[in-house]
Amino acid sequence: MSEPVPPHQPHHAPQHHQPHHPPHVPPATAPPAAGFGAAPAPFDPAAAQALDPTAPPAQAYAAPPAPPVYAAPPAPAGIPGPGAPFAPPTAPAPAARPSRPLLGILATLVTALATAGLYGWVIGLINHQIGFVAVLLGALIGVVAGRVGGPGRAAPLVAAVLAMASVYAGQLLGIAITNADQLGYSTMDVLELGLPTLNEAWTGTATAMDFVFFLIGGFTAFKVGRVAGRR
Repeated sequence: MSEPVPPHQPHHAPQHHQPHHPPHVPPATAPPAAGFGAAPAPFDPAAAQALDPTAPPAQAYAAPPAPPVYAAPPAPAGIPGPGAPFAPPTAPAPAARPSRPLLGILATLVTALATAGLYGWVIGLINHQIGFVAVLLGALIGVVAGRVGGPGRAAPLVAAVLAMASVYAGQLLGIAITNADQLGYSTMDVLELGLPTLNEAWTGTATAMDFVFFLIGGFTAFKVGRVAGRR
């Protein structure tokens, strides 16, 4: 007895099944550790409270206040401050010379007497009057008056008068010495004749230039005395 033939079944080609792979998910990577010198992450009080609820709430601390800035103290008088141009120190002004009119007048009188005697001796020696010597005598008397008397006006004024008197007295002395030699008397014998006699002899020989030199000598004594008194 023959076996029944099974009904015709459609022929299906064999299917090849590919293995199923899950989608690739990149692994979670931890944030890179802060290296040496890296700036630390800012502190977040909310994140710290979430990690540990039992911890007391953290308080954010403000940055410490900046230190106060103090201004530089003012520089002492005479010393330049920071940034100021340097100036060399100035020398102190010299102290003013004291005025000593009485001492100056006394020294001027002594100098006038000495110069009158010296001038008279020179005239008697050369038997001739030298007019410009009055200027030299005035300058010498003025220097003494200014240096000793100081910056005042009294000593130079007296020096001007004494300079003219010194020139006049020196010329009288020179006439007395000259006449004494010519007459064979001593100088003291001629001086004892008195001032009028000697002045008459001087007037007979004096010229206009002698009076001019008198004035120049007195003016020189005053100017030199003023200049010498200030130094």
